[in-house]
Amino acid sequence: VGGGFFIDRALADEGANDQVPVSAVNDTATDGTVEPHSVEAEGLAPASLDAAIADIWVSDYTELYNAITGTPSGASRIIGLQNSFSLTALITISQNKNITLVSPEGEAFTLTQSASGVRHFSVAAGASFTLGNVVLDGGTGGGTGGTGPGTSKGGVANSGSLYLENGAVVKNCYFSSSGGGVLLSAGTFTMNGGSIIENRAFSGGGGVHMNSSNATFVMNGGSITGNTANGGTNAGAGVFVRGAFYMNGGEITNNVATSTTAGGAGVLVYEGSNFIMG
Repeated sequence: VGGGFFIDRALADEGANDQVPVSAVNDTATDGTVEPHSVEAEGLAPASLDAAIADIWVSDYTELYNAITGTPSGASRIIGLQNSFSLTALITISQNKNITLVSPEGEAFTLTQSASGVRHFSVAAGASFTLGNVVLDGGTGGGTGGTGPGTSKGGVANSGSLYLENGAVVKNCYFSSSGGGVLLSAGTFTMNGGSIIENRAFSGGGGVHMNSSNATFVMNGGSITGNTANGGTNAGAGVFVRGAFYMNGGEITNNVATSTTAGGAGVLVYEGSNFIMG
């Protein structure tokens, strides 16, 4: 316990730390060859971020909200940030919308959640949200130094398709229940790069909390580092797995689970769930 990962219901060492190194996970194809595991939502693949040109540029919460809610059903839109600014409420990516959020090349502008008790974004079933070179900052002073309970300002709640690409950062987010950085209620979360760092949850999944057997997390790169699960009966400070977690690459390091009744500083795998790594 308190090492790289933790499998269901054994007891944790208080204050345990973790390290899950870079790894490769493969599934066996029907022809006997071995291929990397990947998941794509039907009809909602992420937009390419190579020299991405935004369809619309925004400079404040109202413009961002209008750009997202004004995207027609079934359409894709790349939204560029002109500067850093605060969000004043949760923004929902509705069903059948494909939204990509980027900063100009060489920049990584920050969206700070100023409202309490909400996350930055919620991705509905059937929707797709790609986070490029953008920072989501809960501003809660989370991570290993924080203690709950506190003011909830979470990262992203996903029931559709969520993608983190190179340059994306989710940090300093806290939620009073589970999933400080990312709450995966259903659907698929694909992490191709970026960082989920110094987030907290009072219960499970300071970094990522998978809350359903229908949830899938594919980690191809990036890092989940310095997150904390402060208490409750579930820990999994880095990743709490209820569903299927495929770790093809990236790293999970220096996360802390403080619960004395459950553990998994790096990864906690709930009964009947799957964690596959190479």
